[in-house]
Amino acid sequence: MEIPNKISKILLIDAAAKTGWAIAEQGKKIKSGIVSLGGSPLDSHDTKTFNMVAWLDSMVINHDLDDRLVVIKELVYSNPKKPSAAQPLYHYEAGIAYWCRLNQITLKGLYPQTLKSVAGVSKKQDIIKWVESKGYKPKDDNQADAIVMAFWAQDNWRSII
Repeated sequence: MEIPNKISKILLIDAAAKTGWAIAEQGKKIKSGIVSLGGSPLDSHDTKTFNMVAWLDSMVINHDLDDRLVVIKELVYSNPKKPSAAQPLYHYEAGIAYWCRLNQITLKGLYPQTLKSVAGVSKKQDIIKWVESKGYKPKDDNQADAIVMAFWAQDNWRSII
């Protein structure tokens, strides 16, 4: 049974140089993919932010997304043992936040621990295997994470709206 609400689709993003994405809709098969936004190691931070914004604009056109969209991204946090590990991702995060604000799209975050609890596993390879057991063929762990987030979104639709 479809739940009446203002949300038509949820775009789920695992932002990285190779960004995994998925689109969740109620009662429909999850669409997913991966896009390379990394460019060159010599690219400026602004270029990486712009690449994310341009890709989001293309997703609207290519996947018929509208203003009833919610974007959920995997939250990036710094590991105290490797404080610079998350730093390259902040530019993609800035692009997502900017695009959502510019287009008046709701942006929410999902903790990596939530992905692990949905799949019941914590290692990247085990998450990929879990996604494959659901009938999907992710190209890498970023796409697998986005698909797991989409399963979470479909199961938690009411709490997202």
